Amino acid sequence: MESIIESTIRGIRETDKFLSVPVKISHHEVDRIVVNRLISIRNFYTNERREELPHFDKTLRHFLDEDEFEKYVINEEEIEY
Repeated sequence: MESIIESTIRGIRETDKFLSVPVKISHHEVDRIVVNRLISIRNFYTNERREELPHFDKTLRHFLDEDEFEKYVINEEEIEY
């Protein structure tokens, strides 16, 4: 017999699966989402854990020029659309 907790977890997973639908977004939007996520990960490790992540910086520079890198990554300004 399934416990209340197991039943609740199963229900949450089914709901999540039901609500997850594929959508079409532009490549530009995909890049923006990826860059924002990479910046947040990089800044978490840099600011909170005091770790340098040169591989993240190198990856971000693939998407951003030097001015954008300084503005969005170093100065942590929000990316403009």
